[in-house]
Amino acid sequence: ENPSGDFKSMYRHISKGAWTLSDRDNGWQVSDCTAEALKCCMLLSTMPADVVGHKIDVEQIYDSVNLLLSLQSKNGGFPAWDPVQAPEWLELMNPTEFFGNCISEVAYLECTSSVVQALVMFKKLYPDHRTNEIIKSIEKAVQFIEREQIP
Repeated sequence: ENPSGDFKSMYRHISKGAWTLSDRDNGWQVSDCTAEALKCCMLLSTMPADVVGHKIDVEQIYDSVNLLLSLQSKNGGFPAWDPVQAPEWLELMNPTEFFGNCISEVAYLECTSSVVQALVMFKKLYPDHRTNEIIKSIEKAVQFIEREQIP
């Protein structure tokens, strides 16, 4: 579920559909944890009920995809926690080298790869949900990965 109260005024992003790094009470969505858990849920949903038991509700799968799509950065990549909002120059305010690159959120190659894999699988299993947005998201993410790996 989303954070309680007027979470947007507290600079929080939606979290409905997210999988956190630890437990549900943590409440902070993580893009690669959500993508990896989503892949598992989708794989399990293709198996017989007598093998896997009760299947996840399709609306929960949609919620996870909707969350992932909302996290994509302008550069096509996916951050770990929150949408990228702060300007890059904010890192100049960081007084230590030890905590380098931790002031503002950035897009990460690993998170982007996990999300692309989940979206590709989702598109095959659920071709009618936000199809055009998913195709564009995958294309932008792949371009981000290529730019990061081949400078």
